[in-house]
Amino acid sequence: MPPQFRLRKPTVADAPFIVWLDTPAAVREHVLMASPPTLEQAESVIERWLTFRDPFGYFIIEFGSDNRPVGWVHAKPCVHINGAIELGWRLHPDVWGFGIATAAAQHVIATLRQLDPAVTFTASTLQSNVRSQRVMDRLGMSLHTGYLHADLHPALLYNLEAGINVE
Repeated sequence: MPPQFRLRKPTVADAPFIVWLDTPAAVREHVLMASPPTLEQAESVIERWLTFRDPFGYFIIEFGSDNRPVGWVHAKPCVHINGAIELGWRLHPDVWGFGIATAAAQHVIATLRQLDPAVTFTASTLQSNVRSQRVMDRLGMSLHTGYLHADLHPALLYNLEAGINVE
């Protein structure tokens, strides 16, 4: 059974949550972040997220009976494949392994496919991030290409063509 979660738009008041989310070294190693963001940096990130217009954007993932924030998922125009939508996610290690990233991404895919059934989705990750690769596999995504992220770090780009349903 898929995990129960809720998605909502972020607010600047979520900045302490973003600091908490990005503090564990296990998170930062997969996003090439040397140190956790400051509160001011987290506020700035959220302000940038709020510039996305529907149906794109970043969404806070709330989980559990108390709807506590545990991560985020995003859908935005892809920089690698023109016309595609890039998916992304980040979760706190406390909730890794519960299927939350997969379920949240499936929800975003289903929602956007209702608007445009022909849309192609992409997601990328560092080659070392096996957990995100497993999420991409569960979503039915296929490896599209390898590339160097920031011209230095081996990364992988996956895609999900139109017509492939994720349940």
